[in-house]
Amino acid sequence: MDGRVEPGRARARRAIGALPAARPRLSIFVRRPCRWLHPAIQANVPLTPNRRGLTARERVHSSCLRGRRGLSWSEADRWGLRLEAAGRANTRHCRNDIERRILDMTAELAASPSLESLLGRLKAAGYKCFQEKDFVSAKAAFKKIVELDPRDINARFVYAQLIDDCTHRKRAEARDLMLSILDEHPEIFDTPTDGNLNLIRKAAVRCKDVGPVSRSIELFRKLARASNQAGDYFVLSEVLTNGDFLEESISSLEKAMALDPAYDTPMNRETIEIGKSRLNQPPARTATARKKIGRYPETRDFLGDIQALITNHIAVDLNRAPKFISKDTRFFTMGSCFARNLARSLHQSGYMAQHMEISEYINTTFANRVFVDWLSGVEIDAAIRERIAELLPPGWSKENTLEIIKNASVFILTLGVAP
Repeated sequence: MDGRVEPGRARARRAIGALPAARPRLSIFVRRPCRWLHPAIQANVPLTPNRRGLTARERVHSSCLRGRRGLSWSEADRWGLRLEAAGRANTRHCRNDIERRILDMTAELAASPSLESLLGRLKAAGYKCFQEKDFVSAKAAFKKIVELDPRDINARFVYAQLIDDCTHRKRAEARDLMLSILDEHPEIFDTPTDGNLNLIRKAAVRCKDVGPVSRSIELFRKLARASNQAGDYFVLSEVLTNGDFLEESISSLEKAMALDPAYDTPMNRETIEIGKSRLNQPPARTATARKKIGRYPETRDFLGDIQALITNHIAVDLNRAPKFISKDTRFFTMGSCFARNLARSLHQSGYMAQHMEISEYINTTFANRVFVDWLSGVEIDAAIRERIAELLPPGWSKENTLEIIKNASVFILTLGVAP
């Protein structure tokens, strides 16, 4: 055993003698395995103690300490044993500490909460915020619920109502959420519970507000038959009028009046009389009536073809109208920067365009109305009349402005709105 380790001692003494004079810490020197140790020692294989009761590893450590610190072999052996014992004690302490930490851990702390538990807590928090009228926090809670569990139709319905802030965009988003529930679960129409009827009613109202009218009529028809409530028949009558179903609209209004005397008012009776008189008109006159307004399009229409959006929803009454813009068309724009940019763009496209700059002081609905009254010759306050004359661009007056408007084929007035 000593014969195998002795060359290693010689190499250790030569290596230590080549080290710089600075003395490193003993812990670093002892704890790091040396590259020149015996393979069996590097593999941490227990070796037989020698005559001093030291293993080969301890003897190598002792030789390193002796050569570096100038100690005798007995002193180096004592240092090596002391350091090895400290290292083993430190290892046992770390191992015991790890075992203690593992034993102290509980299953409740280690396991993550289940999805059902998390959804339950979110729902409880969301409904509590809803009851406390903290709609911002409630919306955040139900948004997370919908993201984690898209199959929860109750959470989707509540979230659809929370995001509806009466703007067209948010109302359309709420409509799409409610319609998706009805499309995925058609059995809702066959189960007229209060909750299902409420879902159908709210989806139908949003279709009535932002379109499509055809879907609103379909939903209100199913709703009125299922609920048999006067209010649903009354709203169905209004929607049917927008859809040119006059005869069915009259019968729905009569049904509402029969179910609830509160709807039997002189105004509703007069509406029925007017509707019946229109039914007696010749079909040709009714057929020539053109749709004057376009309903608010669905989200897929906004994200689709812009030409189809304008044709089907914005300029619906101009689909069959003759084209009125040509290269001979004369444009007159009146306003500030937006009207000026319109005139410039038209002129660059080869059209005749003239622009009248209007000061941004005229930027409210009241100021716009007074300005139009001034152009029309309506009597206004003298001080306001003088102020408008001051705001006109140089070379412009009421007379030549009216003359240009009369000679223009297209008159564009951009109305500014104050913030």
